[in-house]
Amino acid sequence: MTRLLSALVLLPLIVGTVWFLPPAATLALAALAAVLAFGEYVVIARALGAHVPYVVPGTAVLAACGASGGAYLPLDTVLAAALIVTGATAVASGQPGQGVLRDTAAGMLPVIYIGVPLGMLAAVRTIGGREALLLLMITIVVSDSAQYYTGRAFGRRPLAPTISPKKTREGAVGGVLFGTLAMTLGGLRVFPATPALLLV
Repeated sequence: MTRLLSALVLLPLIVGTVWFLPPAATLALAALAAVLAFGEYVVIARALGAHVPYVVPGTAVLAACGASGGAYLPLDTVLAAALIVTGATAVASGQPGQGVLRDTAAGMLPVIYIGVPLGMLAAVRTIGGREALLLLMITIVVSDSAQYYTGRAFGRRPLAPTISPKKTREGAVGGVLFGTLAMTLGGLRVFPATPALLLV
């Protein structure tokens, strides 16, 4: 129920931003999502014993989002600078070797896992247009919903029990199948000149 209510509140905001506002607004929304996701990530990482500061990796997440979403900065420069500063910060903390490697890796992961993909969503809006981004978003929603309902109906074998105990292999297969179907059918309308096989 909480998930449904959140979707009902956020969906009009996201769709309205993508459809009616310029691409820079989509990038701003992606940056906000990156900040919120990074905050959650820090909590999870610290619960697992990794020390991830907010300032340096958080700044790098935002910079990577901007670099991949709007080409305001060279992405390779952002990633190199983030790695150097994150590593130097971990070394300066004075922890033993294993702690340095763990904390540097934990500090870099959100830059690549959160910042870059969210920025790329904004890039799709700029390069492919609002229809292309909405198609991608619809595909993600369809895939996620299919994973949930297919898993509930047919799920027997856990997918990754230590990370997400309720996810199943059957649900993952359902998500791939229905997500592919949504992208193919929607792609035929959004990209009518593209052969169907390239949309699968």
